[in-house]
Amino acid sequence: MTGKHFSLPALIAMLTAGGALLTGCGITPQYPIEKASPAHHQPAPTPSHSSARPPLESIPGLKAKFESWSADDVQEKSVLLDGKMAILTGYSAVAKSDPDAPEIGHYYSGKAAQDARTVVRQAKERHRAPVGTIRYSDPYVESLGENSAFLSYCIGDRGLAAKDPRTGEHFDGAPAGPERMTVVMYRESGVWKTDSMTPSGEC
Repeated sequence: MTGKHFSLPALIAMLTAGGALLTGCGITPQYPIEKASPAHHQPAPTPSHSSARPPLESIPGLKAKFESWSADDVQEKSVLLDGKMAILTGYSAVAKSDPDAPEIGHYYSGKAAQDARTVVRQAKERHRAPVGTIRYSDPYVESLGENSAFLSYCIGDRGLAAKDPRTGEHFDGAPAGPERMTVVMYRESGVWKTDSMTPSGEC
């Protein structure tokens, strides 16, 4: 990340995992591709919305728009909500400059949790935070059973750039979208956690 350009693909890919990545100007949550074995994931008897949610912080100057992010089916609605919260979680951890922020463990598991912490740590070390507008649209949920599902959606980052939180200096973005992301999610303790995510082509 040198010069005046800041490459965001890794940050976007991570922060957008789960169907959820952030409403910078004041976050107000509105509340693969292989089928991995769910054997290590425990069933959740309680609905996703009932689980206690850790507080999230916003990144000033960043706005995430979730378009058509709704469903009538109860399971799909829960997957979409927690997918969205996973996205917002990534931005929250960047805002806190905390790779070990508790919300990562709440909404992520497995490799996705490791990757999220790595990306947040890199953002902290390089003094970069996303600013501008990012859009999440055209979500699709495929149920794999009571406690596992695929979530895919499009990411549009053409309005995204970056800044140094210490100095306020802005850097041009390097938009690559719109791109489709596919996420594998498992339900644990009432929360649909993002377990892995994979870019799956252009939208």
